[in-house]
Amino acid sequence: MGKLTELAWDAFTLKHVEHKNFVLSYLIFLSILLLFEIFLFLFYVFASVIFIQYSFMPNFIFFLSGVFLLLVIVATIPVILQIIKKWRKFQ
Repeated sequence: MGKLTELAWDAFTLKHVEHKNFVLSYLIFLSILLLFEIFLFLFYVFASVIFIQYSFMPNFIFFLSGVFLLLVIVATIPVILQIIKKWRKFQ
């Protein structure tokens, strides 16, 4: 399992890619992805406030989706930081 996670991390951070334009386009894609994830998180918070205001108790899937969304955001940030480090190598 450790080898699989290491290979996945190498793929997400473009460890073996040395083409400058590909790294830049991947960095732009990840930045847009992070903005979309932040939008979804803000929408989740907004929905939670509306649920609380109208005394509605959401089901388990709603809470599970919030946890999943936080995990995705937490996983995206280190990948972006590694890609930025790789981009700076080209500068």
